[in-house]
Amino acid sequence: MIMYQLLILLTSIVNMSDQKPKLIYVGDPMCSWCYGIAEELEKVTEHYKKTIDLEIIMGGLRAGGGQEWNTQFKEFLKRHWQDVGLRTGQPFKFDILDWESFDYDTEPACRSVVTVQSINPDKALAFFKAAQNGFYLENRDPKLVDFYKPICQNIGIDYQVFKNKFDTPEMKIATQNHFQKSQQIGVRSFPTVLVEYNGNRHLIASGYSTFEKMKEKIDSIIR
Repeated sequence: MIMYQLLILLTSIVNMSDQKPKLIYVGDPMCSWCYGIAEELEKVTEHYKKTIDLEIIMGGLRAGGGQEWNTQFKEFLKRHWQDVGLRTGQPFKFDILDWESFDYDTEPACRSVVTVQSINPDKALAFFKAAQNGFYLENRDPKLVDFYKPICQNIGIDYQVFKNKFDTPEMKIATQNHFQKSQQIGVRSFPTVLVEYNGNRHLIASGYSTFEKMKEKIDSIIR
């Protein structure tokens, strides 16, 4: 009996040591620092694409919206976006801040990524990035399903399939599950980048970071 238990223990240790590392990215397409880290994160995923799996979790920065679209809020966004742009080099368009009304509800944008994950998970990160560009560079409204039509067309997602799934209860529940998972693993700010390896979860970035800094941390974990 003891030998059998020892064999089981040794087998589990071997299986754990053979586990492929997983990069976990928690973010929101309408989070400006997530937009700021987009280019650096893309370098990371490209560099490790053959050795590390990728899991994208939606955090729900302002899920449900409701923030009053007043001068104070728009000035806050303007300063915040300018800070992100200065630090990261990412370009912003500010015309949206002249709109008379806008509900900064990030749930639909998060749900769009969850919907693409259900159709073609391998294209979720490219879709995520394109949605960011649609909002921050083009100032289009991610709450509208037509916002995603050119994105789907450009990355090879059947838009009609996407459209048919986007507003379903299934996708809304799945998106809420993402938000809950984000909280369950202890994420409180976006973007957050983690590596899960050999049963442990390691923080790679909380907020903006560069490819070089993230790579250094990842290599120290999976070497």
